[in-house]
Amino acid sequence: MNAYSGYNQIPMFRSDEEATSFITDKGLYCYKVMPFELKNVGATSQRLVNMMFAELIDKTMEALKKHLREAPLLSKPQPEKSLLLYLAVSDVTVSAVLIREENEFQFLVYYVSKTLFPTETRYLDMEKLALALITASRKLRPYFQAHSIEILTNFPLKQVL
Repeated sequence: MNAYSGYNQIPMFRSDEEATSFITDKGLYCYKVMPFELKNVGATSQRLVNMMFAELIDKTMEALKKHLREAPLLSKPQPEKSLLLYLAVSDVTVSAVLIREENEFQFLVYYVSKTLFPTETRYLDMEKLALALITASRKLRPYFQAHSIEILTNFPLKQVL
């Protein structure tokens, strides 16, 4: 099948060719490949593409199912224990991840992200970092009130403060 040309490369079943016949002054003709005008041409073409890429589709779906089964689960923080807040910024988003540590392992408590408005994308990285902290503190207020929070980032906060 030529994907660029699309439907006109799909061969007709021999028994269906008669249903596509037409008469001209030169004689009786019928289509040997599927014409655009037929009903369900789109569905037929999609089935053909699915058959061609069935193995790839199966592998992709299995990988997706595996990924969804292993999605990170949120954990409940222990009362009176301190939490870690990782802050990250990019050109178009700011993010925060709240973590609890237990026996040298880190467990996800909550995560927050915000897509920046066009005006916010022009902020300096340190301003975006402040925005990430403000966004996290507003959305995670109960955690901030009940626990001490240690902020971690790859930015030099001590120099700014």
